[in-house]
Amino acid sequence: KRYNSDSDFKSITDGYESVVKRYKEGIIFLENNENARKAFQLMHITFDRYSKDKGYNGWRIFQIVFIVSLIPDIINLNHNRRNEVDLLHVNTGGGKSEAYFGLVVFSAFYDRLIGKRFGPTAITKFPLRMLSVDQLQRIANLFIFAEEVRIEFINNKEDHPFSVAYFVGTSDEYPRKTITIIKEVKQNK
Repeated sequence: KRYNSDSDFKSITDGYESVVKRYKEGIIFLENNENARKAFQLMHITFDRYSKDKGYNGWRIFQIVFIVSLIPDIINLNHNRRNEVDLLHVNTGGGKSEAYFGLVVFSAFYDRLIGKRFGPTAITKFPLRMLSVDQLQRIANLFIFAEEVRIEFINNKEDHPFSVAYFVGTSDEYPRKTITIIKEVKQNK
């Protein structure tokens, strides 16, 4: 798209200024909130360990800006942006998954640091089943490392381990046949 008018330029600069403001607000939260800072550090340690064999060399600038910019929304439940949705769009293979995985891992660590012992931190819905299987594998692998980091750096014996769940609808490809298995497991506890 070509931008020609002053209003186009103003729209672009206003958007940029908003992103910078939100990023700076996230930095302030990291500087002033010990639990946020520690969760952020644990997220980095997790990704460092996870990425050693994946060929990642660190965060892309948009990923870390995305994560830091949303920290105030995660920490401050009364924050004025709680009723908004942020969309992250880059081309396929551009790093969107790692950006939201980072946000989920940060949130999971933050939850544990403020006393949450068990329960969901994030729910993701995928429109394509094969994409969801790929994403499940990736985030499950990441949470294996996150759990090791949790044990090493938080190690509260009352905490349940981090876990990942996968819920599917009913179709010929993915029938809902696990309900009887789940009932059997619960009965045999």
